[in-house]
Amino acid sequence: MRPGLPLDVVFEFFPRNDPAPYPPEFRAEAVRLSLQRGERWKDVAVELGVSAETLRLWRKQAAVDAKLADGLTTAEQQELRELRRLGGIAAADLWDDQAQHALAIRWCSSPATMGR
Repeated sequence: MRPGLPLDVVFEFFPRNDPAPYPPEFRAEAVRLSLQRGERWKDVAVELGVSAETLRLWRKQAAVDAKLADGLTTAEQQELRELRRLGGIAAADLWDDQAQHALAIRWCSSPATMGR
């Protein structure tokens, strides 16, 4: 971005809240099919016309949402976006601290990390 370019001009060309290119139902079905295929999950990506990396990220997020992996759930990510939009950096920083605390508690209490 060039110095002095007004932000309203930038956002006119690069809208921030575009809808996701794939609906949530499509993503969920793609993840379900890929989990059924096991080792051949990349074939599902080809059949559905999405990249293997995209499907891998959807699978990873599904694991986080199911509390099978660490990270921010889809709902937590949406809440963080909303906080940043409404309250700016200060509110998001507070939420980040709370989220990191929650993740630390989840990590410390998981059976895989007990006793470390």
